[in-house]
Amino acid sequence: MATFKKKPAGWQVQIAIKGTREAKTFSTKAEATSWAAERETEIRKQHVTGVDLSKTVGDAFDRYAAEVSIRKKKPPTWERNRLNAYRSHGRTAIRSATNTASQQGPMLPF
Repeated sequence: MATFKKKPAGWQVQIAIKGTREAKTFSTKAEATSWAAERETEIRKQHVTGVDLSKTVGDAFDRYAAEVSIRKKKPPTWERNRLNAYRSHGRTAIRSATNTASQQGPMLPF
């Protein structure tokens, strides 16, 4: 829910949804209302789906290498090389895999 306050610099809007708090000041109340509605929708979608749209596959690779790969019994060299290969060829490989998957239908979970 958004809260609006008239300030000397303009209209301040504060939103607090599911642990996320943000505030911003605008020159008009209409701008503040518009921003609050858009931002609330973005936050709710992110929390409902559990997907952070700002994260990339490369971020997932980095996190995996830092948190999982280093704890394995085998040296993480092979996995690090594989992740680097995915990263360097990733755009082409991911794009072609996505096209192939969309042509074949939905993928089944593991």
